[in-house]
Parts: sequence; C-alpha cells; structure tokens
Amino acid sequence: MVDNSSAWRMDPEVPLVVPEVNVADLKSTPKGIVANPNCTTMVAMPVLKPLHDVAGLTGLVVATYQAVSGAAGTAWPSWPARWRPPGPPPRPDLRRRRRHLPPVSSFPAPVAFNVVPWPARWPMTDRGDQRGAKVRDESRKILGLPELPVTCTCVRVPVFTGTRRPSWPPSSGI
Repeated sequence: MVDNSSAWRMDPEVPLVVPEVNVADLKSTPKGIVANPNCTTMVAMPVLKPLHDVAGLTGLVVATYQAVSGAAGTAWPSWPARWRPPGPPPRPDLRRRRRHLPPVSSFPAPVAFNVVPWPARWPMTDRGDQRGAKVRDESRKILGLPELPVTCTCVRVPVFTGTRRPSWPPSSGI
C-alpha cells in the first residue's frame, strides 16, 4: 500500500520513496506500507540526489512559495477582505468601524499584496515550523543523510486559485 498522508513518513520501518532517487528502498517493506513525501520534498529530491552524487551535499537552504489558499484555518477567507483599492485611505468613522472590520486572519501580517513567512501550524514546534521540519526530516531520510543541515522557510503568497475548470475549447475562439 502507498500512503500519501504524513502518518508513516518518519516510521523507520516504512520506506519513504521517490522512485528516481531511492527505489531500492522498496526491497524492504516490513509493514507492507510505502510512504511518499511532502510535495515540497518530493519535487526537490530528483534534483538534489544527482547533485549529492556528483558533489556531495553539505547542507540545504530551502524557501518555498505557496498559495495562501493552501494554509489551514482562516487564512484564505481573510486576505481578499483586507485588499483596498489604490488611493487615499477612507476616513475612519469610529461609530461604524466595528461592523466593517475584515475577518480575523491566522497570519501575523496583512496578506494582501504581501508575502508572509509563516509556519504551517502555530505555535512553532521546538524544531522549527512544521513544513520546514517535514522538508528537513524527509530529505535526510530519502537521501540517507541523517545529519544533513537543512533550513526551510515556507512563504505564503496571496494568489487566487481557480475553483472552476475552464471550458474547452475556450469561448474566445483561440
């Protein structure tokens, strides 16, 4: 069975496999389970393994830029409400202000027109943010480098994601 969740990724008896990198780890599956890594780790491994084979990795510094919509909680609903069109700010009307405040955000700074480095979960773990810990631990396991120094920063970017599939062919006649 191939498990896509994070439940088995760091179990020492479950191989964490990226086929282009460590397919030989499939020879031993004591629990009958094979895990696949976090998406960020997954895309980095086919590039990092050949670099390690040729030059030897001494450390990784990783930055990911991911859509705000991928963050859990109130992140996605809050950022469009914080957008204001260019121009002078509206005059405050203190009597009405409470009714028109944007929803509370799970981010420490305004997200609209901004990029925010922020852990996947708060509070941060003792080993850094959750996403960074995944990249660090999973990279070490897949590459077989248990002491590899890894630093990872996840940055959330305010982009809209599509909610409908586009029609094909496009109506513009292209």
